[in-house]
Amino acid sequence: LGGRGMFKSWFLLFLLAHLLGDFYLQSGKLAGAKNRVPGALILHCLLYALPFAALTVIAYDFSTLLAALSLAASHLVIDMPVGPTA
Repeated sequence: LGGRGMFKSWFLLFLLAHLLGDFYLQSGKLAGAKNRVPGALILHCLLYALPFAALTVIAYDFSTLLAALSLAASHLVIDMPVGPTA
């Protein structure tokens, strides 16, 4: 698999990792707390990063590690609450 086939494979793996980390590994309680409690947001992002860490271990590739870290960091920024959270 090279070129487009490899891209599609990685895209699907990263999409699966995103779905697992953002929805399956997150409880409803954590989802509600992440916008109010800073520790809950950090825990959510660590849980989100777990499937990407698994991909990094499997691929054993530095570019995969950079992509996983970039996604986890951007996810933290995206999920940060904006404005007052009352």
